[in-house]
Amino acid sequence: MMDAQIQADLRGADLHGVNLKGTCLSAVNLQGAHMSGANLNDAQMEKTNLSGAYLPGAALNGADLRYANLETAFLRGANLLAADLRNANLHGADLSGADLHGATLDGADLHSAHLRGTDFHGANMHKTILRSANLHGAYLRGAHLDGADLRNANLHGTYLKSSGLGGANLEGADMRGSNLKGANLYLTILINAQNIDADAVFSAKNWEKALIDPELEEALGLKGKKRFQENDMNIISNLIVEKERKKEYLHYMSERLGTE
Repeated sequence: MMDAQIQADLRGADLHGVNLKGTCLSAVNLQGAHMSGANLNDAQMEKTNLSGAYLPGAALNGADLRYANLETAFLRGANLLAADLRNANLHGADLSGADLHGATLDGADLHSAHLRGTDFHGANMHKTILRSANLHGAYLRGAHLDGADLRNANLHGTYLKSSGLGGANLEGADMRGSNLKGANLYLTILINAQNIDADAVFSAKNWEKALIDPELEEALGLKGKKRFQENDMNIISNLIVEKERKKEYLHYMSERLGTE
C-alpha cells in the first residue's frame, strides 16, 4: 500500500497484522485501534491519533510520527528504529521492551510512560519529557538527552553510558545501579536524586559541573570549590522555565561561583 492516502475514521478498528507499509495515515483517527503485529514501516503518521491504540509487536521502523497522539498507547515490544517522534504525545504509553534505536524524540512527551527495558541506543531526545517515567533497565547508550526532564523518573539499572545529559533535570530520580560511565553531566541537575552512587558520577564526564547535593559534593571532593561561571548560570536560566526551580538552581550555583 505504498504512498496510498487513507482518509477515514478508524477508531477501534481491527487492523492486527495488516500491511500498511509506506501508507499515508497523517491525521487519521486510529484511537483505540487494534494493530498488533501491523507493518507500519515508513508510514506517514504525522498528527495521527493513536491514543489508546493497541500496537504490541508492531513494526514502525522509519515511521513519521511527528506530533502524533499516542497517549496511553500499548506499544510493548514494538519496533521503532529510526522513527521520527518529535513532539509526539506518549504520555502514559507502554513501550516496555520496544526498540527505538536511533529514533528521534526531541520535545516528545513521555511523562509517566512505561519504558522498562526499552532500547533508546543513540536516540535523539533533546528536551524530551520523561518525568515520572519508568526506565528501569532501559538501554540509553549514546542517547542525546540534553535538556531532558527526568524528574522523579525510575532509572534503576538504566544504562546511560556515553549518553549526553547536559542540562538534563534528574531531580528526585531513582538512580540505583545506573551506569553513567562516560556520560556528559555538564550542568546536569542531580539535586535530591535518590540512591545515586558517587563512583558512578565520578565515572562520567564533566561531573564537577553537575548540580549535586552537599553530601555527594563532599564524597567527590568538591565541597567548598568554586566550580561555576556566569555563562553556566546563563545557560541554566535559559533552560529552566519554572520560576521557583530556576531561583533555587541559580542560588545554588551563585554560592559556588568562581572566575575563569
